[in-house]
Amino acid sequence: MEHYRRTAHTCFDIKSHLAWITKHRKKLLQADVGVRLRQLVRVIRSDLEVEIIKGHMSKDHVHLFVSCPPHVSAIALMQGLKERTSRKLLQEYSHLNKQCWGRRLCAPGFFFEKLAVNFLAMAKLRRCFRLIEPSDRT
Repeated sequence: MEHYRRTAHTCFDIKSHLAWITKHRKKLLQADVGVRLRQLVRVIRSDLEVEIIKGHMSKDHVHLFVSCPPHVSAIALMQGLKERTSRKLLQEYSHLNKQCWGRRLCAPGFFFEKLAVNFLAMAKLRRCFRLIEPSDRT
C-alpha cells in the first residue's frame, strides 16, 4: 500500500506512458530549449498534481512515465503539457517561430498508454478469491 497515492476520497495507482513529437519531427529541443522544456513540464506537472516517475527527451520527441490522479484525463494532461509548453517556448525563443511558422511547436497527435495493471496486486486478488468459500461468492 505504500506505493499508492491518495486524495481525499480515493486511493490509486494509475501510471501512464505519454509521448509527443515536434512538428515535422524537426530537431527543435536542443540545448537551452530542451532545458527550458524540462523546467516547464515540471511546473505544469505540479499544477495538474501529476508525478513524473521517469522522463526522456530527445531532439524531436518527449517521453514521460507519469502517475496521475483519476480526475485528470489523458486529453487534459496532454493539452496542458503541449499547449502551455509550446506557447511559452515560442514566446521565449524567436528562432522557433521561424522554424514552426509562428504556430505550434508540437505535432497535433500524441501517444498515451495506461499502465494500471499491477501483477503483484492481481496475484493477491486471485489468492483472496481462492480463499473465499464458494457459498460466499456472488
